[in-house]
Parts: sequence; structure tokens; C-alpha cells
Amino acid sequence: MKISDRQIDMLWSEFEMVQNKIIEFDKIIFQIKTWSITLFSATIWFYFEKNNHYLFLFLITFAPFFFWFLDYRYKCFQNYSITRGLLIQGFFNSPKNADLFEKKISGYDEYRIPDIDVRGKYNEDWEKIILEKRAQSRLLFKIHTCSFYLIQIAFGICLFILRNCHVIK
Repeated sequence: MKISDRQIDMLWSEFEMVQNKIIEFDKIIFQIKTWSITLFSATIWFYFEKNNHYLFLFLITFAPFFFWFLDYRYKCFQNYSITRGLLIQGFFNSPKNADLFEKKISGYDEYRIPDIDVRGKYNEDWEKIILEKRAQSRLLFKIHTCSFYLIQIAFGICLFILRNCHVIK
């Protein structure tokens, strides 16, 4: 079975689109972290400025959960795009597919993508390897996802404890 140049170009266009989506999700995730730290900082300021009102203490403690969930959801969307990009990359880099391309003048080398994530381990079950590596369930508690928000939550809990122990008036 031959794959036409048009189909290869469409797949390459999809790969470029997926890479652009990954970059967009990075920007969105960074924006979520910016919103989180802005709200956190402003709430701390209001908490100390407005005589330790419990509403601000509540926001300091529980708002990071909302941003953590948003961060997790967008990382899941980004992870779907990364998985799709890796599958396309695996298709282009697989030696088994070299004879499927109709473009024989320069071969399929113009479509090859540098092996970064799977380090050249393209075998008959490369899809299975990629899909196993990209499990969604572990994203919520990975250190790069949760540490930023756990620090904010811990700070809020410490403020709550200090306020109830009458250390902070």
C-alpha cells in the first residue's frame, strides 16, 4: 500500500498543528499560574490589611485548588497533543514505513523528526510504548504540577493555624 504525497503532507501539517497546540497550552498553563500567584498575593495583602478577615483566609487556602484543577485539565489537553505528536513522529521515523512513501527522489528523510522522547526505539509496538508513557492519571500529582499549588495551600493552612493560636492578630 502506497501513501500519496498529499496524505504525507496532510500528516506533516497535522504534526505542525499539534506542535503549535502544545505551545499554546504552555502559554495557557503559564497564564493560569500567573493568575494563581496574583490572586494569592493580593489575598494575602487584603488579609493583613483588613484585620485578618476569614473570607481572605478561605481564599488563600482554597483558591489554589481551583487553579490546580485548571492547570491539570490543560496539562491533560496538552498531553493528548503530545501523544498525538509522538504517534505521528513514530510513523515518520519508523523504518517500516520508508517503503510506503511515494517520494523516492529524496526518500522520506525530509519528513524525519529527531528522536527525542522515545530514543529510536521504534518497533512493532511503538504505539503501545508511547501510550503507556503518556498516562493521564499521574499528571495531577506530578511534582511539576502540584508543588506550586501545595506551597500556596500549606501557607494558607499555616496562616489559619497561626490565627487560631492567636499568634497573628
